[in-house]
Amino acid sequence: MSHEDSGYRLGLEPEDIDWSRLERLREHAHALRRVDQHATARTLLREALRLRKDTPLAGLSGQWAARMRHTMEQVYQDVLSEWAELALASGETSEVLDVLDKALMLYPTNEVLHRLVLRTLRSVGRSADALVVYQRLKNRLAEDLGVDPSRETRREFEEILQTTKSNSGPRRPEEERGPTTVHTLDNLDREQKLFRGRESELLLLTSRLRDRPSSSPRVWAISGMAGVGKSSLAMRAAHQVKSDFPHARLTLDLRGSHGRLAPLTPTEAMTELLRLLRIPATHIPESLPEQVALWRAHTRSMRLLLVLDDAASSAQVAPLLPVGAESAVLITSRFQLTEINEVDHLPLGLPSPDESTEIFIVASGRPPRQMEADPLLEEVITRCGRLPLAMRLVATILRLSSPSWSLRSLLDRLSVGRGGLDAFRSGETDLARVFDLALRSVSDEARRAFLYLGLHPTRIMSGPIAAALISSDESAARDALAELVSACLIEEHRPDRFRLHTLLKDHASDIAARELPSDGISASRGRMYEVYLNRSLAADRALHPHRPGRDEVELEHQVPRWDRARAEAWFRGELPNLVTLIGVAQVSDHGSVMADLAHAIAEYLDVHGPWHIAPSLHERACREHRESDPARRSARGHFDLARALLRTGDFKRALHCNRIAREQWRKAGDGLGEAWAIAHRGQIRWRQGRYDLSLELLEQALERFETLTHRPGIVFALHNRGLCHVYTGASHQAVADFSDVARLLEGGGDPHMLANARINLADALNQLGFHREAWSLCESVLNLARKSGDGRREALAWANMGDLSLGRHDPEQAITCARQALVCLDRFHDQWTKTAVLSTLGSAHSMQGKSNKAQEYFQRCLRMRGFAPPNVTFDVHLGLAELEQDQDHPRESIEHLEHALGTATEHGLRKQRAQALYRLGQRHLDLGDGEKWRACLEEAAALYELLMAPEASVVRALLDTSLER
Repeated sequence: MSHEDSGYRLGLEPEDIDWSRLERLREHAHALRRVDQHATARTLLREALRLRKDTPLAGLSGQWAARMRHTMEQVYQDVLSEWAELALASGETSEVLDVLDKALMLYPTNEVLHRLVLRTLRSVGRSADALVVYQRLKNRLAEDLGVDPSRETRREFEEILQTTKSNSGPRRPEEERGPTTVHTLDNLDREQKLFRGRESELLLLTSRLRDRPSSSPRVWAISGMAGVGKSSLAMRAAHQVKSDFPHARLTLDLRGSHGRLAPLTPTEAMTELLRLLRIPATHIPESLPEQVALWRAHTRSMRLLLVLDDAASSAQVAPLLPVGAESAVLITSRFQLTEINEVDHLPLGLPSPDESTEIFIVASGRPPRQMEADPLLEEVITRCGRLPLAMRLVATILRLSSPSWSLRSLLDRLSVGRGGLDAFRSGETDLARVFDLALRSVSDEARRAFLYLGLHPTRIMSGPIAAALISSDESAARDALAELVSACLIEEHRPDRFRLHTLLKDHASDIAARELPSDGISASRGRMYEVYLNRSLAADRALHPHRPGRDEVELEHQVPRWDRARAEAWFRGELPNLVTLIGVAQVSDHGSVMADLAHAIAEYLDVHGPWHIAPSLHERACREHRESDPARRSARGHFDLARALLRTGDFKRALHCNRIAREQWRKAGDGLGEAWAIAHRGQIRWRQGRYDLSLELLEQALERFETLTHRPGIVFALHNRGLCHVYTGASHQAVADFSDVARLLEGGGDPHMLANARINLADALNQLGFHREAWSLCESVLNLARKSGDGRREALAWANMGDLSLGRHDPEQAITCARQALVCLDRFHDQWTKTAVLSTLGSAHSMQGKSNKAQEYFQRCLRMRGFAPPNVTFDVHLGLAELEQDQDHPRESIEHLEHALGTATEHGLRKQRAQALYRLGQRHLDLGDGEKWRACLEEAAALYELLMAPEASVVRALLDTSLER
């Protein structure tokens, strides 16, 4: 190690660094592959793979380390796939599977590695295992990335499907000699001709049932909610594999959810199975242990397929399982049956949308093309919750009705009745009764818990919320939740997050309204609201320590301390529920809590959007405050409403609500709250382009905040004052304000505010010509936003980088950045930033000479005039003036320049006014009006000199040259 001016230097040769060795080995292997020396190339790649011992650069932080770590991991995955391809080609399937199995744990979404595993498993005849790998990848991609497998991966899967369908499994010697003469016992239900879908589940079951393990039978338990199609799937799979089981194919209804009869006891079930084997009743012993011994003795050497339908419990099923290695068992149950050993489980979910469409159309008996063309088909299927039983019941109504019945008729029927479930009835099958039978199979405590869950306004909730709804005793509530999950009445689709099927949710709500006592309902909702409020307050305090509008009393309110990760997870997961809860506040007895809840989520909505829903939430809160709350809470509600209205561009109402907030805080004697009202009024005036009024208000607020030594207020006032300086061309003052804000926020636990300060500091630096520093700041904000999942800050960073790219005269990069910004902005309804991005796109296309495209973007921006800040409106008119001039339309060009000049003059944009005057003078010169040219340039020069802008010397030089002439 040596010391140099820039720091310490570690003297290592490339051969001493694993990364350098890996790159050299990979390059050497590529060269060998080009001359067909695949064996040696494979050896070198295997050696390269061994160089990875752990996560690259583990423990190192910073952008360089993160980028380098990402590159190293990507290269390692490429080397891994290259080696696997060569190894697979040479027949080393065992080693390939061993290495790639471990790799998939590290890279669970790498589709190239998954395709290699699928190809290897197919080559060794392990199609069933390949299916499991594919399903795992598909689920992981959906959960982590929200996408489906790529076309190449799906093609690999389809090839496995074709291979499996054309090869039903290895034939036995006796099968090759000719048909068996053994008499087959078969009481399987007849195959359902209307069965559709479930191809991946069928392939999984049939492949595994045909496997020949050496020591134990193959047992699969299919679990799922009532009506999801467990029995139909099991019977379909049984018919597809029954030729592999020539001795016996038996099915037994265990009556776990029978409407009139009790579930079979193990003794009753075993007696029935022995009778199905044609064992005389006189030979069947009475005790269960003796029956089990007789059953196992008779089936030990049989190739038996057994379907145990509608199991009530693990205890009911366990004695019935055969022990012969040649047997296979399918169990269906509304319970998960986790207590049975050595059983593979298939939790059966809803069919896919495409499968649901096929199920419904086939069951309706109507012409497929006619049904598919009806736009109401998707809505009918959605109303059925994609539940197979519900879809078949409704489709049967259509099948049995006259041709005049349409999907509109069905929708009308589905919109009335008890919880909407009256429509799901055909013959003796009634969906509400089916659900009631499922509820009879759980304890009274679990049933009561299920009804209380029906009080939640949505069908998805977190564990703490569900527990609060059920009981004040969290331990008892958790026990009830576990029982409901086991009974497939609710689903724990993510850790500690629970989901009810939409029709079960309707059923629970309906019964709860009829059976639960009113005081119990009120207490349950009260507990739920309290948990939502306390957690939202804790999350708000963790995420927004510098939140505008926290008055003196609110600052003193103690809330649990949360870290940022927990707080972000809470709002991301619960925001839809919170918005819905506030929306139903007027029909509950807890309006005051709902108003507080609206206040708790106000800042998160303001930062992350969507903004268009916020005003209605805060209007409800304000109505509640007017009826019952003291001045301070009314002030908070109106302050939140004013901020929401500002986001939507409703300046008049925003100013009105701001005035009420200030009056209410003054009435409550809250000086801090009043200072916040003044500061926010300054922000409203800035949005209006009234920079003189804005600066005056912000100076007043800043003085009050400094007197109170209130750092969040100081940050807010400085930040907005800096924005006024940016827009009026006072770039040095803007840099000073934003630098002060950044200094106050460093290490303050508010990365969103710090990101805003850096973005706006970049804008000010760009005005002063520090383009590289501005770009670096935007990049840092972009990286931080992506890492934290902050789409709004990402949009702002892209928007600023697009603007910076224009200054660099790089229109292509400007267009790329602006389009990225638009993608991010789609979910926020941020019309303010969108106008700036559209202006950037117009200017970039103008630079490229694409006048029609530029005109289109500029006009789109003008149509959003209510949201366009004055500087954006100025830029648009300036851009349109250039386009008109290029098309030799000087009069139209002057008209746009006069609009730009008027905008700059009205809003005090001094530098923009100088720009407009300079260009307007040039247009007058083109028209031969030297007097107007000189007047415009004289005024422009004076403004540039006042701003100490470098353009002043250029304009003065032009004027001096004209005098010499």
